[in-house]
Amino acid sequence: MPPAAPGIASAWHFDRDTPTIIALIGRMGRFAETETAVIARLRALKAAPEVSINLSDLTAPMHVAGFRQDEIMAVLNALEQDKILSFTPGNRLLILKDLP
Repeated sequence: MPPAAPGIASAWHFDRDTPTIIALIGRMGRFAETETAVIARLRALKAAPEVSINLSDLTAPMHVAGFRQDEIMAVLNALEQDKILSFTPGNRLLILKDLP
């Protein structure tokens, strides 16, 4: 087996960080899956610029589908950072731009 470069886990070398790296890769896949579901749900709710959406209308069906609150919020926070939506008073989302 070829030696691994210092500090880098190769296919042949597993170190103490490997389980963490694998977990992060799994979460990235789950993030993409959650993002797709959030966007689909927003579209089903007729999200468009200047439309306000009740957060419960978005999250309740997603919880039933098996998505956790922290996964949904991670996606919503990313969409807020991208200035696609913003959180508003009364547990509502204001859509600022067309959805990706």
